Amino acid sequence: MHRQTIKIEAIDGARSDALLAALGGFDGETVSQNGTHEVHVRLDSHTASSLTLLFHAIGTWLTDGGEGACKIHFGDRSLLVAAPTDGRAGDASQFLLERTIQLQIALDSRVVIEQAKGMLAERYGIAPDDAFDLLRSACRADGVGLTGLAAQVVESPDTPPLIEKVAASRYS
Repeated sequence: MHRQTIKIEAIDGARSDALLAALGGFDGETVSQNGTHEVHVRLDSHTASSLTLLFHAIGTWLTDGGEGACKIHFGDRSLLVAAPTDGRAGDASQFLLERTIQLQIALDSRVVIEQAKGMLAERYGIAPDDAFDLLRSACRADGVGLTGLAAQVVESPDTPPLIEKVAASRYS
C-alpha cells in the first residue's frame, strides 16, 4: 500500500516534538535537517486521496469564482486556504509573503492618512475626525485616492486646492 506524507514545518525541534505528540494516533515522525524542522505525517492511501480531492475541489472552486482564499472550519479550528496560482497548488511561503506585503502597504497608507488628519486638524482648528471627513469628502468630490491626497497634504506646506475648496464650503 502506497503511503502519502504531509510535511508540517515547525520553528524548532521542540515544537516538532510537541506537534507529533499532539497528533496522537497518526503515524508520523519528526525530521530535522539543515536547520529545518518538520513533522512528517504518513497517511494511508484512502485518507491521502480524500484530502487531495477535497483541497483540489476547493482550489478549483476558488479559482473559478475569482476568489483569493477561503476559510475552512474544523470544529473550533479554522484554516485559511489560498487559491492556487497558475494551476498549481498554493505555496504557503508565497501566500504569507503576499499577505505581509499587503499588510505593510496598509500600514504605510494608514500612517500617511493619520499624519494628514493631524496636519489638517491643526491647519483648520478642527477635531481629527472632522479632518478625516474633510479629507474623505475632498477625495469623493474629485474621485482621487485617499492615500494619494493624504500624501499631498503631508509632503507640501500648502493645503491642496481640492481640500481648500471643500473646507471653504464647510468652514466659511
